[in-house]
Amino acid sequence: MLGAAEGALRAVLVRATTLARERRPRETRLRAFAFGHGLSPFSSMSTVEVYDVRHAWAHAVSRAARLLRAGRVVAYPTDTLYALGAAADEPHGVADVIALKARTPDKTVPILAASLEQVAARVGPLSPLGLQLARRFWPGPLTLVMTATHFLAPGVVHPDGSVAVRVPASRVARALAASVDGPVTSTSANRAGGPPAQSVDEVVRLFGPRLALILDGGPAREVTPSTIVDVRDTVPHLLRSGAVPWKHVLESLE
Repeated sequence: MLGAAEGALRAVLVRATTLARERRPRETRLRAFAFGHGLSPFSSMSTVEVYDVRHAWAHAVSRAARLLRAGRVVAYPTDTLYALGAAADEPHGVADVIALKARTPDKTVPILAASLEQVAARVGPLSPLGLQLARRFWPGPLTLVMTATHFLAPGVVHPDGSVAVRVPASRVARALAASVDGPVTSTSANRAGGPPAQSVDEVVRLFGPRLALILDGGPAREVTPSTIVDVRDTVPHLLRSGAVPWKHVLESLE
């Protein structure tokens, strides 16, 4: 009986389909996860679309970018873990990301960009130290804390004016930022204090229909988060150890 779970969000149908040839490009496959509420498995039905982007992604990324521009939240793969994405200059989307994670408002979320050029155009100029590290480690799992000089939403920019940004090695993630024409939030897909999602099934279990869309890149490629380095000074300051060893950062500056 379903009565024991009445009122709880649960998946009642998982259906895998191939997009109709005459309506969709053959490059992407769509899974529709349907969720129901109440006693009937068909009452109050809502869905989240999941696009397989392991081989091609142009159509799926374009659709995701339109949703981000409308202030919606999507989940997508990076070169480390799955991330919750909102357009970094869309206050409602960023606020929804923070709410989904149940994160305290005083903790800002990191962002990623399509390229070093996009960072300069949409975030601000990196310091000479930041440029040196970016040219050495980007694209890759090194997040740099810099000063933002362009508008970004509250929740992205710290009260001191700083922002954490990187250019990822994931081509899908870079394509998403390029299609949005601006940085995208890249905080890991998990509740505050919980383990990060390492697969689409875990993302669906955690967030379900509260997401507008999920890009499926398969299992997480790297379970270690990015290294975070503050580059606002003339010397680097390690804020979080991660996928790029600190000694490699220091060696690159010798």
